[in-house]
Amino acid sequence: MGKKLAENPIVIVIGLLASIIAIYSFVTGKQSIRPPIVEISPAPSLSADLSIENIAFCESQFFDDTHDVCSVSQEVIPQGTSIIYVSWTYKGNYSGEYTRRWYGNGVYLDNLTRPDQKWGADGETDYTYVSYQKGLVAGDYKLEFRLNADNGVIASAGFTVR
Repeated sequence: MGKKLAENPIVIVIGLLASIIAIYSFVTGKQSIRPPIVEISPAPSLSADLSIENIAFCESQFFDDTHDVCSVSQEVIPQGTSIIYVSWTYKGNYSGEYTRRWYGNGVYLDNLTRPDQKWGADGETDYTYVSYQKGLVAGDYKLEFRLNADNGVIASAGFTVR
């Protein structure tokens, strides 16, 4: 599974340093050298300044290339559709990683992570699309937005394929 603690290179180096400090203290009669104290502050709240709204799904013919937004939000999409667009409005000042997770009939489908995405605070839109060469099969699909991949869901929406 993993290395034993005694075989870990970091543990070996720390052990060697501790031995050197102990020998130095014994030989010189001086107190051991103390490492500097490092204060660790808690991580800032991740979702305090970010919201995602107006999530819309659409087929290609309903996607507005000029404004990068779905002009019609489709709750039902025909079976066999090969490209689905999704657009959303975001508000807030968040700099960091976020993840879009797709689910089909409750089963995890794909993990699309975008690192270091910086968003403005003025309600801009963003979009993405997914392409299924064989076309989407009938079922319920859901998209979740998460901060830093494993944190809680900050927004989600879905559509049905019939």
